[in-house]
Amino acid sequence: MTFNDSCVWRGEEGLKVTLEAPLTFKGNLFLEGELRVEAAGPPRAPCVTVLGTLSLHAARAVFVGCRNEAGHGGAVYVGKDFILSRSHLQIENCTAKESGGGAYVTGSFRQSNASSARFQNCTAGNEGGGAFVAGSFRQSNGSAARFQKCMAGEDGGGLNVQNHLLQEDRSALEVESCATANNGGGACVFGSFWQSNGSSARFQNCRAEHEGGGLNVQNHLLQEAKGTLEVESCAAEFSGGTHVIGCFRQSNGSSARFQNCTATNVGGGLHVGQELLQEAQSALEVESCAANKGGGADVSGSFRQSNGSSARFQNCMAKSGGGGFHVGKDISQDNSYLSARGTAGTSVHLHGTLRQLGRAAKFEDLVASLSIRCSACHPLCCFVVAWPISRSYCEQMQLLQLLWLQ
Repeated sequence: MTFNDSCVWRGEEGLKVTLEAPLTFKGNLFLEGELRVEAAGPPRAPCVTVLGTLSLHAARAVFVGCRNEAGHGGAVYVGKDFILSRSHLQIENCTAKESGGGAYVTGSFRQSNASSARFQNCTAGNEGGGAFVAGSFRQSNGSAARFQKCMAGEDGGGLNVQNHLLQEDRSALEVESCATANNGGGACVFGSFWQSNGSSARFQNCRAEHEGGGLNVQNHLLQEAKGTLEVESCAAEFSGGTHVIGCFRQSNGSSARFQNCTATNVGGGLHVGQELLQEAQSALEVESCAANKGGGADVSGSFRQSNGSSARFQNCMAKSGGGGFHVGKDISQDNSYLSARGTAGTSVHLHGTLRQLGRAAKFEDLVASLSIRCSACHPLCCFVVAWPISRSYCEQMQLLQLLWLQ
């Protein structure tokens, strides 16, 4: 059935719609009230196709069992933007031959005013097992999205975002038990992933055959204003927890935690392709992660800390180097804290120099291919090492300022 104009669909409590054939809206669709949509007809198209913008306002919409064996979008195909305001969206047990097992959105997906979206047991043959968004995915005003037990043949087991993923105003994203045969077991973001204003993201028990068991970010990962990221029990060939091609920057009291993540190759908890930057009371914790190199984290560029930031690597393991973390260039500390404890394999594998000003760095053992350098150190605020380093030195301070633990 096809509707040529824009429409308003008003549901009511307990309304159940069984579709023998898919619905197509050539204009915009404004949905309010409550309805449950179940598919009963041939699996040749999405249950609902909206060529314009799909808006849910004060609505509760549930889609169950939609199957599209011809193209994109299992339950819903949206030609422009998908907007949720004070609404709940739930998509379960839906599949698409191509991308967007639950929903395929050509524009942006926007949540506001404490709206919620849940994608469960959805599958895509291509990208975005739960949802595929060609534009940006944006959350605000206490909104929440959850992807659970979704799978994709290509990038983004739970969620695939071709542009940016933006979280603000205490919004939340949860991705659990999702998997992909390529990159981003939980989510794959081709732009940048930006968190602020107390927003949170959590990835748990996700798997990727290639890069980023929990999260894959093709550009930058930026945390501000007390944003939080948690990645737990995720796995991949490269970057078991999170794979970031650009920079990973933390500031303004933000935090990131990686636990029990594994990579068969590089970066058990985290891989950063450019710089890892910590500022303004930010915190990074990596615990019980493992990889061939960079058990806790692998940073191709420099690792820079400042303004009371902290990084802790504990009980991580690597076979070839950097049980705690591996850094391709320099480590720079300014009034910050860095610790690597209980690690198997060299705690820190550093290819550049270590420069410090204030606070401390504590390692069990340290191997550097160039030098260990501490410039302008304050007394008793240099690095503490539990295993002797041959030919190491500390500039602009006396030898007694180094505390060696035998």
